[in-house]
Amino acid sequence: MSNFSMDLRKEIENNIIEMCQGNPGALTVLAHVANALGARDALVFFKQMKEMNLTGTNVWLAFKDACGGDLGKMIESIRANDPAMVEAVNRWADPSRAARLRP
Repeated sequence: MSNFSMDLRKEIENNIIEMCQGNPGALTVLAHVANALGARDALVFFKQMKEMNLTGTNVWLAFKDACGGDLGKMIESIRANDPAMVEAVNRWADPSRAARLRP
């Protein structure tokens, strides 16, 4: 994240800390997303993830289980609001933390 301005870097860091909810796998995935997309696109993407309830453990489930550890596939699935990915996450997720499609 060294190419980001200090303000954007702090905003990205705050989003990652909030969204990972203490899950180290989610932290790693979110940091890779930020690096892959760049600061501005990552912030938009993180907003989409929050709208889908893809935070904490659900981030790891989306990446590892639903998308087979393929970051590009996870990004595409979230951008496409993919019902199959949401269904796959929900197969393993705690029912009280179910992922959902964006309206």
